[in-house]
Amino acid sequence: MPGSRWDAAPQREVSGLKEHLDLARALARVAREEGLAEIDYRNENGRIHLVVDTGEAQPIAIPVQASPTVTSRRSPARPAAAAAEPANENLKPVVSPLAGVFYRSPSPGAPPFVQMGDHVSVGQTLCIIEAMKLMNEITAEMPGRIAGILVEDAAVVESGQKIFLLEPLG
Repeated sequence: MPGSRWDAAPQREVSGLKEHLDLARALARVAREEGLAEIDYRNENGRIHLVVDTGEAQPIAIPVQASPTVTSRRSPARPAAAAAEPANENLKPVVSPLAGVFYRSPSPGAPPFVQMGDHVSVGQTLCIIEAMKLMNEITAEMPGRIAGILVEDAAVVESGQKIFLLEPLG
């Protein structure tokens, strides 16, 4: 009978499947952007386990019931990132002193602290690394010109990872 309570159950199942697919697509996008080889997402509604084939294949999504947790495993370093660095022996890398999330600006929608080609002075803020809910300002240790920004905004960085290239001045 149309409009009875029995008609609602199939709609909920289709809606739930669409939500799982939307979530799987979002997780796949995060995996690609962050260079992750694998994501295991769990909440009270189930589990999605994505494995990304580094040979340009699409991630696989498997929804199953489980308890809430999120874990990830990084894929090997991307060689394309090293090739993107300018080849100048005078350039000095600025490295992240800690692992966290790299932010180019003080808040969403605000202009970035620095742009390519900007001249910076000692102590000038270059970016923020968020670690354990603390915002850590990364500052220039020497005067120079920004010759390379090696990390995308809101990307996860590791301790010791190059985040900028500076061309020293003076």
